[in-house]
Amino acid sequence: MLGVIYHDQCMQGMIDRSEMVSEALMREFGEEAMNSLEADSDKKAKLKAQVAEFFKNGSEVDCTPPCH
Repeated sequence: MLGVIYHDQCMQGMIDRSEMVSEALMREFGEEAMNSLEADSDKKAKLKAQVAEFFKNGSEVDCTPPCH
């Protein structure tokens, strides 16, 4: 289970067995913050690239459980 707070919104999701935590975080961020589940395949590909770029140079800022 992972949790992220983005613009005061708590997002939670599951890490799939085959995923690394970083992959799950990017996928969940795309699904929750960017509504990628509702997008067509072209839009999903664009959103995935944007999320990857956003996370490319990121750094860890907090490891405490953000969601209650």
